[in-house]
Amino acid sequence: MKPVLYEDTVPFLEWLRREGIRSYILSNIDTYDVQSAASYHGIEVDGIITSESVRAYKPRPEMFYQALALSGLAADEIIHIGDSLKSDIQGAQNAGIAAVWLNRLNKMRKNEVQPDYTCSNLLEVRSLFI
Repeated sequence: MKPVLYEDTVPFLEWLRREGIRSYILSNIDTYDVQSAASYHGIEVDGIITSESVRAYKPRPEMFYQALALSGLAADEIIHIGDSLKSDIQGAQNAGIAAVWLNRLNKMRKNEVQPDYTCSNLLEVRSLFI
């Protein structure tokens, strides 16, 4: 509930908010834990969707469909950023959403999942929006 964040996380989320870009946290962690972590770090997002709230874990599509419903956007108007090839990238793509693999640790891709984009930090992700 008090995780250590990468130094670019809060500035990236603040930049999204300043630019009027909505953001949602999608997590396989329980709702209370994610909400507590967001509160602890002063993170403001437009919504938090968890496996607990949709009763399904990523890569199943329920969480992604809930994000689409909450945002009112179509799948081709959204980009999902995640660090797990299977849960995040495959899950988003299965719901028709483009996905950025946030590969902070320079991992080798060992499976068939092909991200739409690969970035090593959130500054690189930010450049995709500009």
